[in-house]
Amino acid sequence: MGKKRGGKPTREGKPKRERKEGDASGWTTYKRENQVFEDYYKAQKIVPEEQWESFVAALRRPLPTTFRVTENTPFTAEIKKKLQIFAQMAATTLDDGTVVEPPKNLEWYPNQGGWYYDVHRHALKRNPELKEFTRFLQVQTDSGNISRQEAVSMIPPMLLRVEPHHRVLDMCAAPGSKTGQIIEFLHANCPAGENPEGMVIANDADFKRCYTLMHQIQRLHSPCILVTNHEAQRFPWLKAQPHELGMKEGDVKEGITKAGKVTFQFDRVLADVPCSGDGTMRKNPDIWDDWGVHKSLGIHKLQLSIAVRGANLLKVGGRMVYSTCSMSPSENEAVVAELIRGTKGALQIVDVSQELPLLKRTPGLHTWKIQDKHGNWHENHADIKDREVSKKIPPSVFPPTAEEAASFHLERCLRLLPHQQDTGGFFVAVLEKVAPTWVSMLKEDDKSEEKTEEKVEKPDDAAKKPWMKKMYPEAPFQPFDVDNAFKSQWESIKQFYGIRDGFPTDLLMTRSDNAVKITLVSRGIKQIWTADDRKDLKIINGGVRVFNNQPGKITVGCEYRITHEGTQHLVPWTTERKIQIALSDFSTLLTETDPLTCTFSEKAANAMAATSKGCVLLQIDPTVEQPWGGYSMAAWMAKVSCHFQVAKEDLEMLRSLARHYGLIPEKEEKREETKAEEKKEEEKMEEEKKEGEVKVEEKTL
Repeated sequence: MGKKRGGKPTREGKPKRERKEGDASGWTTYKRENQVFEDYYKAQKIVPEEQWESFVAALRRPLPTTFRVTENTPFTAEIKKKLQIFAQMAATTLDDGTVVEPPKNLEWYPNQGGWYYDVHRHALKRNPELKEFTRFLQVQTDSGNISRQEAVSMIPPMLLRVEPHHRVLDMCAAPGSKTGQIIEFLHANCPAGENPEGMVIANDADFKRCYTLMHQIQRLHSPCILVTNHEAQRFPWLKAQPHELGMKEGDVKEGITKAGKVTFQFDRVLADVPCSGDGTMRKNPDIWDDWGVHKSLGIHKLQLSIAVRGANLLKVGGRMVYSTCSMSPSENEAVVAELIRGTKGALQIVDVSQELPLLKRTPGLHTWKIQDKHGNWHENHADIKDREVSKKIPPSVFPPTAEEAASFHLERCLRLLPHQQDTGGFFVAVLEKVAPTWVSMLKEDDKSEEKTEEKVEKPDDAAKKPWMKKMYPEAPFQPFDVDNAFKSQWESIKQFYGIRDGFPTDLLMTRSDNAVKITLVSRGIKQIWTADDRKDLKIINGGVRVFNNQPGKITVGCEYRITHEGTQHLVPWTTERKIQIALSDFSTLLTETDPLTCTFSEKAANAMAATSKGCVLLQIDPTVEQPWGGYSMAAWMAKVSCHFQVAKEDLEMLRSLARHYGLIPEKEEKREETKAEEKKEEEKMEEEKKEGEVKVEEKTL
């Protein structure tokens, strides 16, 4: 959400400011006004006339802070309890005199998982009265227990109705908040201790944003994720034999090649497409000044091409959600109408009026008006006399005929307006595929793709072009074959950690011939990686790393160490090198560097003394009060000491979490006066440095 054309994010900085003469500060906040914008949306009648003033007033207010609690973590219940305590606190007066009520539940979000606080994100940081809540939010967000996400952005994944066995494609996934939500739904109804068979492919056209996406979802430690880098409208067709995709003969309904192969299709597709983003005006006020109808008209074809690709990759009986953070019918109903028209009814809009019943919404439009950038209105494409204007306005942006409108059921779409529940503007259409679309929509697309796909660089090209090495720094994934190529490595791991029989070794993958890193994936991801055309897929990363090969000078029984993110997946399967520790031991490990094993509780110290050097799994006594009871971490056992085996940033995150729960003392914070003095000193030194550089330059001249 909030993406402009080409997958680039809309600006999320502070409100634009402009110089104002006579003002003491010299600056004034940018005015949130645009008469052309108001005239356009009044003509579209997306808002009842009596609600217009409320609608515009809401757009001019800063967006409140919203977030959701990550389900199925050890901390979920405790976080919800803490939020209920915050919800009971008194109203707070901010530094500008504004009085804000305490945080509260998003009434339409189930299980008290979504929260709303009527404070803008910048106000959260600068108001000392909100320090405790801000710190709580920051710590829990960094640890992955809470996700900061705009309220309306939470809706598309909820309407997908994801189940543990589903294969899901998120076509325009960065920065990843919706992808994270989908992963949670995959794991939601999965039996304890098991991983879902399904998977999520999180794709984005922007290579750098793919890494932002990966960072966001890695916090969830799920084996069900695969991040790819493709233009959504050209996401590749993956073909394989039906049995390789876990399909039976009766399951194959479309996309069959002459060789008897089938195209990999998805149970669920999320097409949260790039858009003009005028629904994000509350957090991106510069849109008020930049807004124009040409942006909606210009991006319509891209949105439609992405939606078409998503529809063709969707299984018959599957569900696709099309969404934008725009309020314009050109980007919303027009795209959906053309999609239904082009598929000849193979796609139908689902009536979701009974889902999320407390969510306030307005129905989709059956008709709308088209305006060109000169301000002229047009009834249909044939009436446009100006050739240049005709080129800029696609025929598909015009509303359907009365007969089409009756059969399309565009009123089943959802338009979410800012004044209804204090959100951003948003559009959602839920579509079901009821018949194959292959023949009807791909005749022309296939020809154009044959030309364009030749130009798309693939990972194998990296060896030929040096500049490609930066884009594809790692080798493709390959199975970690425990019966042949990697038999000795697996035997070493299995014996050292006492891995029980039945562990899904067929779901282990690696990216190097010597298996430096071993990754666990879901069965759905494995099917992708073994597909015939997998080389066409530009994979950034995927799965969850469970073992690292770190050979050292110290001789130990196994060179493979368990990773922090892989711990929760290995604890149920290991029978050796598991040590139960007290909560006080956990605190010691967080506060001391290489604490001596003799300083631990008696039971833990004895167990450590009886354990050889190397990686171990430390598990807090399960009888300890939640959320810490049973919590496990990988650690390194030396001869007389022990320390957590975790990256520096993850360890700091864990310390912050422990401080929040009172397990270890708070850090001593510098006084505000000291901070201010240090800042002034730094600025002074920087100025002196610049002056020195200027003098040296003058001397040289």
